[in-house]
Parts: sequence; C-alpha cells; structure tokens
Amino acid sequence: MDFSNDLIGMPEDDSLIADPADEAALDPEEAARQAEAAAHASRLLALQLIDRLQTEFPVATYPYDNISKEFNVGERAVYDLVERLLEQDVLTRVGATFEPSRLGYQVAVCSMSVEDEDRADVVSTIKGIHAIPRMVSVDGERNLWFTAVEPSEKALDSQLAQVANKTGYDVACFRPTHVFKNQVSFEIDPTAPRRLERPQAPISLASVRPAAMSDIDRQIARVLQGDISGERRPFSVIARMTADTCGEHLSEEEVIRRITRWCDSGVIRCLGAVVNPAKVGFETSAVISWSVPEKLMPVLGSVLAAQPEVSRVLGKAGGAESMGNVLAVLYGRTQADYTAFVNRVAAMLKKANLEVPEHTACFVTEVLKDAPARYFTD
Repeated sequence: MDFSNDLIGMPEDDSLIADPADEAALDPEEAARQAEAAAHASRLLALQLIDRLQTEFPVATYPYDNISKEFNVGERAVYDLVERLLEQDVLTRVGATFEPSRLGYQVAVCSMSVEDEDRADVVSTIKGIHAIPRMVSVDGERNLWFTAVEPSEKALDSQLAQVANKTGYDVACFRPTHVFKNQVSFEIDPTAPRRLERPQAPISLASVRPAAMSDIDRQIARVLQGDISGERRPFSVIARMTADTCGEHLSEEEVIRRITRWCDSGVIRCLGAVVNPAKVGFETSAVISWSVPEKLMPVLGSVLAAQPEVSRVLGKAGGAESMGNVLAVLYGRTQADYTAFVNRVAAMLKKANLEVPEHTACFVTEVLKDAPARYFTD
C-alpha cells in the first residue's frame, strides 16, 4: 500500500521543526539545547505512539488523523514516525491479530530435540512451511519450538506428520483446550511501575463457534493479516480491493462496521502495531511449562494471564503430557524479570493456600521465524 500519494499537497507538520532563521539568531549553546529538546520530544512521541498503537489502531476513516489529535501533532508527523519505526524494525507491521479458533483454525505448540549437526536442515525445512508462523531455538533439551496453525484437526495432524517425516525427528505437541491470554502489550518506559493486567475471559475452545465468514469477509481478513500502515484511508483501500477480487462492492463504512464487529466479538484479538520485543528492550523471552492437577489448571492459567510479562497462556485439559498442561510465553528486559515473575506467581498461589507447582523454563536463544499466521490462503 502506498500512503504518500494520498498525502501529496498536504502541508508538512512543522510543530517539531525549528525555523532555520531562529536557529541562526541563537548562540551555539542555546541552539544545541533546543536541538536536544526537539530530539527528546521526538523520542517521547515515538515511545507514546508505540504504547498507543500496540493496543489499538483506530478503525476509522482517517486513523492517522484520529491519532494525531490525541498527541496534538500533525497527521503527517504521525504517519512519518510510524514509517520510520517500521523501517527500523521497531514495529513489524500494523494489522490484525486474529483469534484462530474464531476462524475455525486449530493450533498446536510443538517442540523437538534436534542434534546440532541436523539443526540447519531442520530449520530450513520448517521455515518453508506457511502453516508454521513462529519458530524459536531454546536452551532446553527440546531445543526447537514452533507453532502450527491449520484450518482443521485433520490438516494439523497431516502437517505435523509431514514435519516428523521430513526431518526424521519426533514432534511433541501441546494442543490447547483453553486460552487464558493471547496478546501482549509491552511497557516501553522501564521507569513506569508494572501493574497486574485485567485478566481476559478464558476461552474454552470446545465451546467456541467459528464466525461465519463469506468470501468477501475472507478477503478482508487476508488483507488485515498483513500490513495496512501505508494508507491514509486503509479501510477505503480494502473496500476497493474486495470489489476487485470478489466482484462485490462494499463501502468504506461497511468495511469499518465489519472490522469493528470482529474486534468487539473477539474474532480479532487486536488491531494494532506489532512490536519487535528486542527493539524496545525486551531481550529475554522464555517458554514456561507446568504440570499441575487438572483442577488447578484454570486457576494457574488465570493467575498467569494477569502478569504483565506474559503474552500467551494456554491450558490443556485431560492431564499433563510431555510438555505439561499449562504453557506461558514470557518477555522481559533481563532474566531478573523472569525471577520476579516466578516469585510473584508463587506468592499469589501461597496467599490463596494453593501449592506452588514446579515449572520448566526454556529461554529463547534465537528467533528463527516470526510471521503473522496466514488464514484463508486457499
């Protein structure tokens, strides 16, 4: 998408730009102070914008204009800053993160124990599979973890069997029955106090009814799972694209209504900017697993979901297997955040007179693949 053509003729925002004539009248020290103040204002705006965009991109006719009014700067200034953050890989895209179960898709978190001499070949094989959007190497015995997303249980079984067959390695799978949390909002300012998040309502996947999706809905979803940052009126562009591909014209207002309905109903977990954790200081991440009595699984899942360091919490009914029955993905600035997280969870369980279960933490050593899940690609 090309935003620039839509902004031709728009005045550049000059609220953050110094007048050269004014600079010439200043002594060097004062000019340096003002330049530093302007740079500080720009950095502060970037941090605030990241905080704002990772939780919500306005579903509106002019989303950048809506955001600019919140920050009291020009629309073009907001767009240029988003583009710069994307170029610097601070943001990886602006788009939708869907709840797979609401689209009828099945998910499995998988792990493998791969020998060093086979690692490059195994990684190359898995990287080429579109149904596997994320893969990391970790420091545990099962040193390769990935997530698989397929439109049916049968397709998921087939895909994982193919992975095992092509690589020659056993694939252990965690197939969740409950989702306690599946999104993350990074606290960009390290001096700000961390707060427990309001827990999301747990999702029992057995009771989820997939949303009815027409051909035109599927086309909208295909666009939203990519990057929509480059248009001043992205939802107008989506309306034109659906007319071209589906032969059915929707107005911009109708596209906005449908997307808003998906956000409200949980089909879309978040429509916003996807942040690169390492670029905003979150250089530590880990996959943590617990094996707990089944009656404790929903309690532990809800406690974990309230922790700000945690981006994903999954539970599995039916007892613990090789990967446990509760999984959480944690992000931190250092491993001290992991320690603080573990201690906090233990204290909360003890306060509720519950036994603190043992856990296994596998720290991520390298992100090998990190892409949005792909839906409706057939």
